[in-house]
Formats: sequence, structure tokens, C-alpha cells
Amino acid sequence: MRNQTKNIAPASRQSLVAPAVPAASVDDTAAFLREAPLLLAVLGIEVPPRVPSRAATFAQQDLRKLDNELGPETDRALRQLMEHGTDRTGTDLGPAVVRLRGLGELVQRRTDSAAVLSRVRALLDYAETQQRVYDHDAVLMLETVGAAVAYLGQFDDALRDRYSATLAVLSTRNGKIAEGRANARTHVPQPPR
Repeated sequence: MRNQTKNIAPASRQSLVAPAVPAASVDDTAAFLREAPLLLAVLGIEVPPRVPSRAATFAQQDLRKLDNELGPETDRALRQLMEHGTDRTGTDLGPAVVRLRGLGELVQRRTDSAAVLSRVRALLDYAETQQRVYDHDAVLMLETVGAAVAYLGQFDDALRDRYSATLAVLSTRNGKIAEGRANARTHVPQPPR
């Protein structure tokens, strides 16, 4: 009989247990994200071996940079070159345009790459938002446990040791919040004179 009652919390402790996470609702983004699958796991995407950073790649290969704002204009210019065709461009501009070979493949790769980047950015935004919801839920759970330990620890000294990791996270988090508030007070921007 002892094993059957072991997991039943005393009435005084039941109110300290965090409520269950609510079911997802169309109007509640956080609830939806709590229930939503982790996309990378669902899609089975494996991250390829690390590619050197952009800065290192540019330094090593002297790659020419293109400002993001010029992307659409660059695409228009490349399409215009495709419309002219290599024969016409060669006639107009001479042998200096030998590099135009592979133009169609370049245009297609740029188009595909832009589409991939757009989807990856959307996926990153989704994953970061989902992580913020999980972080929020974790803090709520830890705060609930911390409050219970703070109260019940008055009657049971061993509780603080048993839940030391929770108390450490809350202490560090509270310290960072206090530090941020103090910095905000000391670094108040001055109005222009």
C-alpha cells in the first residue's frame, strides 16, 4: 500500500504545482508553438560540415561583395544579358565577355539560393520564437519550484540542496535582471543641448 500512495502530494503542496500547459488554440501563438513539432527533426535535415565564415572566405578568395539592396537589380541585369544571348553580347562587346558562359546556370543558382535563404530565415525565425516560448515555460516552472523550495525549505533544510540547480539558475537570472536595471539607471541618455 505504501508504494501506491508514494506519489500523492500532501494537500499543502498541491497548490504549488504548475498547471498543465493549455491545449493549442488558433489565436494563441505561444500555445501553438508549444505543441508544434521541431521542424528540423521532422524534416530530417542534417547540417552539412561547417563552411568557413563569410569574412574568412572573402579574405581567402577575394570574393566581390554585393549589397543586399542590389540583389533585385542584379537579377534584372543578368536576365537582360540572357535576353540578349551570348552571340549578341559577343558581337556587341567582343571577346571581353567570355565569362558570360554559364550565365543561365548562374541565374538559376542565384534564384534557387535566394529561395533557400528566404525559407531558412523563416525557419530560423520560427525556431527562435519556439525556443523563446520554451524558455518562458522553463522559467515559469523553475520559479514555481523555487517558490515552493523557499517556503517549504523553512521546514526541511535538505530541500535547498536537492533543488540547488533550480535555485542557482533563479539566482543567476535575478542577478542579471538587477544588473540590467542598474545599468539602465546609470546610462540614461541625456537630451540634446
